[in-house]
Amino acid sequence: MAAPVYKDLSLKLEKYIIDNNINGKLPGTRQLSREFGVNHITLLKALHLLEEKGVIFIEPARGIFTSLSRKRPRHNVLALISANLDQPGNREIQSKLEQYLKNHGYNLIGISFDSALFKDNKQLLLNFPVDGFLFRLSSLRNDQAELLLREKIPFVACARRKDLPQTDQTDCDHMFGYNLLLDKLLSMGHRRIAFCEFGRIPEYRPYLEDIYSLFAQKIGDSFDESCFYTRETGLEMWEKFGEKYWDIYPRRAVEHFLNLANPPTAIIAPFHLLNRIHKILCQKGVRVPQDISLASMNYASEKSVSADFTRIVYDEEKMLFWGIDRLLAKLADNPPAEPAYYFQKPEFIPGKTTAVLSKI
Repeated sequence: MAAPVYKDLSLKLEKYIIDNNINGKLPGTRQLSREFGVNHITLLKALHLLEEKGVIFIEPARGIFTSLSRKRPRHNVLALISANLDQPGNREIQSKLEQYLKNHGYNLIGISFDSALFKDNKQLLLNFPVDGFLFRLSSLRNDQAELLLREKIPFVACARRKDLPQTDQTDCDHMFGYNLLLDKLLSMGHRRIAFCEFGRIPEYRPYLEDIYSLFAQKIGDSFDESCFYTRETGLEMWEKFGEKYWDIYPRRAVEHFLNLANPPTAIIAPFHLLNRIHKILCQKGVRVPQDISLASMNYASEKSVSADFTRIVYDEEKMLFWGIDRLLAKLADNPPAEPAYYFQKPEFIPGKTTAVLSKI
């Protein structure tokens, strides 16, 4: 079924605004009706769609303006958007950021990430008295990025987004780190190397695709895609099982790996999963590292990491503070024009691994 004329017109009007770099008042409705060859009613319906989308705002006595021309008041407040803000470790990080910002004349608020809430209200971020946003981990969605770019509100993504090169970004250099882990395991003779991680929504699926490509390239002919376990997203598991998903997902992964005709001799996973995988293997009588070697990616703030793990360790606090400094720079009198990126190299910590005979 063809879209209504006014919906198609709203897309043309949005393109018209971008192509003509309109940053202020639009021509009057009579001129727009003539220019686009539509009647007044169709034009008004299209304009209201753009207003709902946040592209324009209409002031009956003055006219139609692009949202970019609406000057936002300065609140001297930044926002940290993250899941699980109430967890002790997250509260500690937020407290450090708050203290740092106070020394720069700013306050910090925490906004708990809720994908359903943001999906229902695409303009939600504009309701907060905030001058800039720091999106921790993978909390940034395309709708939010488009909104903030359009409104010229500074923000920093704390997960690499190759599809958003115009945004400031800070993250772990995951590929560099996984290269180190694979090199270590390969040097010990491992060829059946498994990987476990939650699945990803489309915006962040390239992250897993890059890791898959790296494993295939480094392991070569011995690479087996059945050793690559990335199924449901964390949100999908939460909706099905609640808090139990943290135990269900790694248990499924372990059962999958052990039931393979040729089980892996090593597993690589982020610490939050590998720590649970370790416990499940021990419960099943699988010895670490004698029977299987484990390697993890973890943050320096994560505690109780087994000495049995070979690790790459990142300092998330440094990444977050880089993001805060970047927001402050964007809000300064002479803000930097070009986006900046900080992808942190990890510290490599060798753990206990068992050499195996190479079968190639």
